[in-house]
Amino acid sequence: MLISERLFFLMLIIFNLIGCRKVEDAAIIGSYESDKFVSKVALAEFESTTLRLFDDYRFRLDEMDTTLIEGKWKILESQYNEGYSGQQEPQATVEFTFNNKKVVGNFRGSIFYFSDANTFQHEIYRQILYVKRFNK
Repeated sequence: MLISERLFFLMLIIFNLIGCRKVEDAAIIGSYESDKFVSKVALAEFESTTLRLFDDYRFRLDEMDTTLIEGKWKILESQYNEGYSGQQEPQATVEFTFNNKKVVGNFRGSIFYFSDANTFQHEIYRQILYVKRFNK
């Protein structure tokens, strides 16, 4: 094999390894504010909620000063893919368990997306986005 062929195969292997990296927990841990949503019911007023993921795999959903839900989270599958900016960004499917229930959210970059029965408050929301707060 020529040196250029070896180099080509080595670079191909390196690019495949980089593309298949799993997302580290640290990329997901943090606080997220509810943002865009599609409601199932008419809302007189929208109360913002905060989704907090902790490094011990606990999570909490708060509304103002009240905790609505507490439970555990885990990454089901993850990888880095090219995002809208052209940069590699973390993407993951994350499972949240609480009160003998499971909700699965899709994480991309800095946003969690929940839809249909996979929302924490499925009686209220058809779809909801949570956007990461980087200042807290």
